[in-house]
Amino acid sequence: MKLIKCHINSFGRLENYDYNFSNGINMLFESNGKGKTTFTIFLKAMFYGMAKKGNNRAYAVERSKYMPWNGGVYGGSLTFEIGNKIYTIIRQFAQTPEGDTFQLIDEKTGLVSNAFTKDLGLEIFGVGVETFEITAFLSQEGGVGNLNDEVRATLTGANKFENDLASCSQAQKIISSAVTQEKNSCPKQVQLEEIKHAIKEGENLQEFNRQQLISMQNELKELEEKHKSLLSSQEKLKQEFNKSVTAKENLGVLNAKIEAFKTDLTRLQNEKISLLKDSEFKSNNTTSNKGKKLIIGCSLSSVILLLGLIGIILSFFLPNKTILLTIGVSLSVLCLIVFGITLINYVGNSEKNSLQNQEHITREIKLSQINKSISNLERDIEEGEEDLQKLIGEIKEVNYDNALSLFHNIDKEKSLLEVKINQVKREMDFQEERLCQLRENLLNLSEKRTEGLKKLEILDKTKEFLNLAKENVSKRYLQPMQEAFLNLYTLFKTDEKLSLDINLNVNQITSVGLKEREYLSQGVQDLLSICRRFALLDKVFVKNKPFIVLDDPFVNLDDEKLKVAKSILANYAENYQIIYICSHSRCKV
Repeated sequence: MKLIKCHINSFGRLENYDYNFSNGINMLFESNGKGKTTFTIFLKAMFYGMAKKGNNRAYAVERSKYMPWNGGVYGGSLTFEIGNKIYTIIRQFAQTPEGDTFQLIDEKTGLVSNAFTKDLGLEIFGVGVETFEITAFLSQEGGVGNLNDEVRATLTGANKFENDLASCSQAQKIISSAVTQEKNSCPKQVQLEEIKHAIKEGENLQEFNRQQLISMQNELKELEEKHKSLLSSQEKLKQEFNKSVTAKENLGVLNAKIEAFKTDLTRLQNEKISLLKDSEFKSNNTTSNKGKKLIIGCSLSSVILLLGLIGIILSFFLPNKTILLTIGVSLSVLCLIVFGITLINYVGNSEKNSLQNQEHITREIKLSQINKSISNLERDIEEGEEDLQKLIGEIKEVNYDNALSLFHNIDKEKSLLEVKINQVKREMDFQEERLCQLRENLLNLSEKRTEGLKKLEILDKTKEFLNLAKENVSKRYLQPMQEAFLNLYTLFKTDEKLSLDINLNVNQITSVGLKEREYLSQGVQDLLSICRRFALLDKVFVKNKPFIVLDDPFVNLDDEKLKVAKSILANYAENYQIIYICSHSRCKV
């Protein structure tokens, strides 16, 4: 495969730029800042495209760095020859891979060709962009580079297997990933210790709750005994209280009865007094009036009779005898009339007195009845007061309310204690369930950890055996690579003693041991990079030889080593098309 020509529409600082390639060395001699490195990146991008999103840093740097300064899409075309056919690659790049375009034109037909896809770098050279960069593409930032799986597979012949199962690094990555995953999923010892600690705390809490429960149950038992005792005392107090209440009720009834007796007694006594006063008045009033009327009647009759007699007598001695006689006779008659009236009145009063006597008898009978009733009431009152004293003796001040309150307080305290006991029991049930869960988790995690540790042990042994296999396989290409590398390096006649490990890492051999290449001068490091790359080229690119890009590789070499480097470059230019970039006249070839 060889490059024929290219045209850059726009790429970084390059715009509308053309270049025609020749066989052997194609030297671009320009001062710094003219776009030489940009040109090499364009060549690589034509075959491999720009960095994908998977490599975030390269994706961001490459696309932003080489996007045209005036913006918009960028790209161009590259014409190459392979297998006696000429094709032109046309690529346009955008800010994201989704906007990129690719076309392959067959120069003989002028039509779009399907001979290669947009991954034509891999299809033509048989390696990916990473391997291309660490072998055929030496940029100013490239350095030595790390040996990758693809290079190892090619060197060991593992690339002949379709599934690439012989890729040791890939297998190591898989094992390392499995180890990491297993370590992440495998329960840590600290987790087990935390669960054990939680179980211990739970057991201590259960023991505390158990002791607390026993204490509360004993307290509840004491309360129940006290409750039972109070219940018996309460029954006695209740009986006494009921008896006292009944006595008070009877006392009230008896008091009311006695008061009624006293009221009746007072009424009868008043009635008796009234009868006695009425009887005495009537008796006195009747006798006095009767005597007075009789005396007055008799006296009046006597006076009239005396006057009549005086008149009659005077009629005999005085003149006017007739008148005096008439007056005397009239007075005598009047005397008789008055006496008769008095007598009649007296007789009438006697009959009236008889009636009054009957009333007096009636009053006496009633008075006797009243006296009897009074006597009975006085007896009843006396008996009632005696009964009253007995009831008062039966009434006792029973503090039943206090006893009832104490009983209720004990009931309340008992209920609260029962609630606490139930709470503790529920807490113990919950803790027991939690402890069972923790024990089960501990068992499961312990089993899982044991299993995980066994897996890790197996993975570690597998990794160890894989490393051993890798070393054994690497020995197949180490000696030829060492010979090819050292054959190139010895041409420069340096004093450093070097070694090449199975990863093709170059180390300096010193009296105190191996030192990495970073301890070497920059010029020696550049030599190492060139020698290793040239040693790898024939081994890696077995399908089609690539073009080689060398971006100012000899700038740090002294004149003697530069001469040797140019000689080596000329030898490789016989078999490879080389794009050689330099900015110093001493490095020109």
